[in-house]
Amino acid sequence: MNIKEKFWVGTFISLWVLVSTVSTIHSIEFFELSNNLFLSWCLAIGFEIGAMASLGGIIVSKGNKTLIWALFILLTTFQIHGNMYWAWSHSNDITEWTKLFDMVDEDPNFTRRVFAFVSGGILPLVSLGFIKSLMDYLAPKEEVPVTEETEIHMNNVTEDTKIPTNDEKADAILQSFRKKRNPNELNNKKNPSKLEDVIDSAEKVVNSIGEK
Repeated sequence: MNIKEKFWVGTFISLWVLVSTVSTIHSIEFFELSNNLFLSWCLAIGFEIGAMASLGGIIVSKGNKTLIWALFILLTTFQIHGNMYWAWSHSNDITEWTKLFDMVDEDPNFTRRVFAFVSGGILPLVSLGFIKSLMDYLAPKEEVPVTEETEIHMNNVTEDTKIPTNDEKADAILQSFRKKRNPNELNNKKNPSKLEDVIDSAEKVVNSIGEK
């Protein structure tokens, strides 16, 4: 892993830690409605880790994911609920915000509810989005299994795309020259020159005189 990859991994991790920490602290006040401070901290941290583990299970698991999806949706819903409760109970004057989105005439509780979701409810989704991006970035690439047909195809491609060397080019030129030369030689043998005919006839005459 080079420096650039380490930088991006560190950026994803730092953003996830920052957002998830804020989301966990927001959820503590919601869990304090029915638990003491220590148990609220335990539940808030447990729900944050559980949502992250469920997301990892969805990505990695190859079997039935129904239970994992159910746990992921349940834990994420509780986190969104806890963050919305924090934003609801700590929201101050939001008149200017309602003017921005032309919600002045809407019910005040409705506008506060929308504001609570926008300012707090999306934090768990952002946190899980960062950790999902990090998992995808660090996931090993799937290797294509090499079969006998794949090896034959790769060999054919290699042979077809092979660049000939200088020696191979020279051999090819010589072979083509020989192919062009051989037919000419055969034609010369089939059609002897006139000089060869004169020599043959002279040899015949000499032989006949010798016999006499």
